[in-house]
Amino acid sequence: MTGHGSCSPSTASEDSNSGLCGKLTKVLASDGSLVWSKAYGSCGVPNQCGHTFIKNECWGLAATSDGGVVLACGTGIENCNGMSGAMRSDCDADAGTPLLADTRAGAVARSAAVWQSLIVRTDADGNLQWMRTDQYRGSDDAPLGTSGWQQSSSASEYVAKCADGGLIFVNDEACAVLEEACCSCITVPPHHRSRFLSRVPSTLKVHPPVTRRRPGS
Repeated sequence: MTGHGSCSPSTASEDSNSGLCGKLTKVLASDGSLVWSKAYGSCGVPNQCGHTFIKNECWGLAATSDGGVVLACGTGIENCNGMSGAMRSDCDADAGTPLLADTRAGAVARSAAVWQSLIVRTDADGNLQWMRTDQYRGSDDAPLGTSGWQQSSSASEYVAKCADGGLIFVNDEACAVLEEACCSCITVPPHHRSRFLSRVPSTLKVHPPVTRRRPGS
């Protein structure tokens, strides 16, 4: 099962000391008793970002041939809650101001309410193998954090395996041009292994967003 909650194993719900992490939980099919529950976040567990403002939520999952699991998740700053000083002022003043909530070297600043795709790969026991963060980008768009790059919300919600052994993720996309919600896909080639990438390898494929249509439209 997937979900989200405290990054600390000692508490179930989000708390200010550990933050909000994506969760993978294994239970027995016979009676639903807990086997284990593991937490994952783009800041690492325990948190290595210097702040707990970056939240993580996991939704879709797919089993791998070795018994492991791939999770489709989102990671981002939800709002200004808990911030203080200059960061709180920047967050309150302009929703588009990038906030460096991750203090690690090479981290890319993003604004509040901008969520990114977080892909998590585990082994059969829920131990982290690798993870990566990204967003939908067109073939001519600049790599993350470089000149010309523009942030946009792009959280992964579903994952499926491709015939070639790769993975495809369906994202909940915020489309500034269309001014409404839409969907996009990111595919990861077979045998990809990366953690906390700030740039995307050239083999990563992205598929244009598709506008969500309301029933009857």
